[in-house]
Amino acid sequence: MGTDAKVFIPDVNTIVDTDFHATGARANEATSPSPLDKEEDVLFEIGTSGEKNIQRFDEDLKLELTGNFLLDQYRKLDDWLKSMTKVKIKEKMTFFSLLAVTLNAGVPLTKALRTIADEIKNVRLKRITDGLARRIEAGKKLSSAMEDFPNIFSTSQVGMVHAGEISGKLNEIFDKINHETSKNAQLNSRIKGALIYPIVVFIIIGIVISLMMVLVIPKIGEVFSSTGSALPPLTQALIDFSGFMQSYWYLVLGGIIGLGALIKVAIRTPIGHWYFDTLLLRLPIFGGMMRMICLSKFARTLSALISSGISILKALQIDAEAVGNEVYKRRILIAADDVARGIPLGENLSGNEFLFPSLVVSMVAVGEKNAELSTVMDQIADYYESEVDVITNNISKLMEPFILIILGVTVGLLVFAIMQPLMSLTNLADVL
Repeated sequence: MGTDAKVFIPDVNTIVDTDFHATGARANEATSPSPLDKEEDVLFEIGTSGEKNIQRFDEDLKLELTGNFLLDQYRKLDDWLKSMTKVKIKEKMTFFSLLAVTLNAGVPLTKALRTIADEIKNVRLKRITDGLARRIEAGKKLSSAMEDFPNIFSTSQVGMVHAGEISGKLNEIFDKINHETSKNAQLNSRIKGALIYPIVVFIIIGIVISLMMVLVIPKIGEVFSSTGSALPPLTQALIDFSGFMQSYWYLVLGGIIGLGALIKVAIRTPIGHWYFDTLLLRLPIFGGMMRMICLSKFARTLSALISSGISILKALQIDAEAVGNEVYKRRILIAADDVARGIPLGENLSGNEFLFPSLVVSMVAVGEKNAELSTVMDQIADYYESEVDVITNNISKLMEPFILIILGVTVGLLVFAIMQPLMSLTNLADVL
């Protein structure tokens, strides 16, 4: 562990400078799975006894059983299905807001959690909140209890709560968490809004073309075949492709599903995740937006962590998990390692304009010099969020010409392929 080692990073040229040395611990940080990768079943304790699982299940459900076997089983199944629902961002924000309000009112933490659990409608979040209360009653700190539910509470939220426990300002911390969650939710909403339009359009185009290939083109092919004349190459290729789609549609559909599944599995691997995130950062239009989003999340989370009293080193390690991009994650971990060796953050972020523009580097350096890094990071986050807002507002305008070109070329080829033999038949009829 004390010897120098190369950190494995695929060669992606300008994205990250791969010519650096790191300690074994640094290499391990850069390549090891995220703590968020682990799964935690919040509903069941897996054991050898099925009866034990059922008893734990009944305890967590707190259902009023009727004694009717079928009715009770239905109630259990219904509640279990409800408990599997996703916890929405707004529900998390409500949870943190209620915690801040109740703690400000002087309500003890455990009682506050019990009260909030009674008010929460989402069954899964209700059960998790109750689980937090039970863990605290058993002697755990809130931050440690939250670590048991990594799919609900992020590493940055856990870290901020831990800092709040040390400082005795949990109520203020929950306000900060709520603010950070709100900003990230707004950012994610803008991204989804920008992507929905082109995705829906391409799906509709794909469905229309598929229906034409299966239902329309075969009929036209029958008409042309009855003439007995040779068809132009483009028309013949279109009819042949239509015949293949009609006969082997299940293979085409299976291939699309299989390819999607393969890509999903590949992304879960370290190397696959790396290349996928690299591709996202290099996409036209969207690549620039993704870099802005990563920079905004990086700056916002770092500001929240530092202002909560977390050291810059620990804050960077947590931030690397929160940024949501493998390329940025590894680069931030490298920055954390450099900070641990005494290199200022502004200095060690320089030299990579692709990931960290000179504007960011300069502002970070100024923030460090003036001991106002948290404030500066908030300003960086605000700037890039406004830039993302501009891009997302204009993305439909930018995509419309591109979509129209694709649609025009596709329809033009189909019309030309159909009309070319018809024109030939018309000319032949005129000659005769």
